[in-house]
Amino acid sequence: MNRILSVVILAGLLFIPALSGPAQAVDFTAADMEGAWHLHAFGAYEVKGTFYYGTITLNNEGQVVACGDAAYGWSPAVFDGGGLIIYPDGQVGGRLSGLSYEWGGFWIAVKHGWMNLSKDKITFLAEDYESYQLLVTMVRVD
Repeated sequence: MNRILSVVILAGLLFIPALSGPAQAVDFTAADMEGAWHLHAFGAYEVKGTFYYGTITLNNEGQVVACGDAAYGWSPAVFDGGGLIIYPDGQVGGRLSGLSYEWGGFWIAVKHGWMNLSKDKITFLAEDYESYQLLVTMVRVD
């Protein structure tokens, strides 16, 4: 009796995955980037390091439309242009530009990046205008 019960339970367990179906695919569009994001970037070149941070707002096409508090190094700054593109598989590209009140204009170019499946984080490797190699994280504010 125990063997028959074990076989029935095992057969039932093997049948359960067939009921669940395939995993849902997630498609990404530029509209997924719309809204405010906290940005933090850290990088190095030879023995020097640098950082960027700030709050930026992207429109439904991924373009920078507003900037909250921001900095490049210890200098107050604004992200005032550029934008990000996103491919249907979640890969991210693009370039963000800004102005440091102490150092002048700057840009950050995406080398390789991704948006997570819940569409509330973007992580990418980048290079800035001084060849600093950066690790950038963006977290949705709203």
